[in-house]
Amino acid sequence: SGFPIYLINPDGTGLQPTGLAGYSVDLRPDLLKLAIGGVDGSLYTANVDGPGVLPLGGLGSYPKWSPDGTQLLFIAAGSSTMRNGSSGGGLLSVVNADGTNLRSLGVTASDADWSPAGDRAVLTTFSYESESMAGDLFLIGADGSGLEPLGVQGYCPRWSPDGSRIAYVGHTDEL
Repeated sequence: SGFPIYLINPDGTGLQPTGLAGYSVDLRPDLLKLAIGGVDGSLYTANVDGPGVLPLGGLGSYPKWSPDGTQLLFIAAGSSTMRNGSSGGGLLSVVNADGTNLRSLGVTASDADWSPAGDRAVLTTFSYESESMAGDLFLIGADGSGLEPLGVQGYCPRWSPDGSRIAYVGHTDEL
């Protein structure tokens, strides 16, 4: 369940309904599969042309394909206070693309992105206590090891394609 998911060419042509619905979506690097977070919390993959829907056995949102297309990073349903001290969001988790080996990385997050090498992720926490509700940014190993604060707060962290920089939306002028 959710909102219709479409594909479109970067020049605005070729609008194509997929026949799928969700709340969040990511396109696999080879462009053949979608990862979808449903409004009801379901997490699944599907072929871009609609068939081949595979439930991943977990509840979550904001799935992100690993650079090699073999795993998904996502925010699992539920919230708690974890080792990074955040509250809100859900557990940052990883699952193989076939639904096997579901595992939590042991931190809460509201958004995350794989590094281009796929060996770690950048994440942002979410805090109800903060007036801006901006979270702290952290790096974490793909296996949940090496949690490292970046010393800034913001939203929507994204790695550069070459892995040399991380872009994010700040909540204040940090310069």
